Amino acid sequence: MNATSTISCVVQDVLPEKDGLRVRWADNQTSFFPYRWLAEHAPEVRVSQDRQGREASILPPEIRPRFVHLHPNNVLEMGWDSFPRTTCFSTVWLREQVYEEERNVVPSLSHE
Repeated sequence: MNATSTISCVVQDVLPEKDGLRVRWADNQTSFFPYRWLAEHAPEVRVSQDRQGREASILPPEIRPRFVHLHPNNVLEMGWDSFPRTTCFSTVWLREQVYEEERNVVPSLSHE
């Protein structure tokens, strides 16, 4: 999403579910973010490389949040059961990561 409007990045509500976090935006759209994806994209998580040069996550197979808190300054804070630090996500950044189909955007077929 290139031109993200301010209103579209405001979170109305967050709902922790079994496998991920459901976010309801101020424009009434909803998005789903799997916990593993969120944890892997946390700046606090270090990634190592295996012998073939591929990135290998150091996260355990199962990961769940200890808490989820939405701050008034549009920051989503999560505490994890598998590592001690908390993670903060900008809601602007989260909205930019929403899958194309959730944004009701027809993906471009060009390969430019």
